[in-house]
Amino acid sequence: MANSGSYKGVNEDLRIELRIDIDGTNTLNIVSGDVLRKAANGESFLFSFICNEPQVQAKTPGPSIKGSIEGEFMHRVNYSVPIQGTISIDYTKPRAVNVAVTATYRGKVLMYNFIAKKYSNFFRTVTLDIDYVEGTELPPDKYDTHSVELRPPDLPQRNLSIRTCYADAGVDIKYVKKHDVLPIGWAGANAA
Repeated sequence: MANSGSYKGVNEDLRIELRIDIDGTNTLNIVSGDVLRKAANGESFLFSFICNEPQVQAKTPGPSIKGSIEGEFMHRVNYSVPIQGTISIDYTKPRAVNVAVTATYRGKVLMYNFIAKKYSNFFRTVTLDIDYVEGTELPPDKYDTHSVELRPPDLPQRNLSIRTCYADAGVDIKYVKKHDVLPIGWAGANAA
């Protein structure tokens, strides 16, 4: 995933969270993002968008990405309106991009420019807390795909884990290190 991943950028009182999925294994060929506005008490959501079929042109130091976007603009609290527009992304360095977003809603045109930097190869991060019931054990951390004879003949041999399965889908799993052992009585009447 040379270019795919998550990017962050700012422009005055706005911030963009950009997710680019254009290369690597299991590529969806999608660009999506969220634009937030700095507010007195943190940030407020402005709009989100998705580009389902970005046009990618190979260049150096990274590709040029252009396409149509659709999304939702937060017009007022708990009320959003659909937007349409365009996005243009050009790499200025291997891990930095110029982003131009133009969005139209109800006849109004919004134009934003950002300089964004890559901060992760993943699109999302999830914290996973695994607890278990007393008298049971946690499953093995890794599973060899060839440890079972009944499998597709073309299945490549590799060690799978919860972390690697989610990583293949662009999600970074962070484990809570301490596992709580719960009493069997908490498991309910049908636990046996």
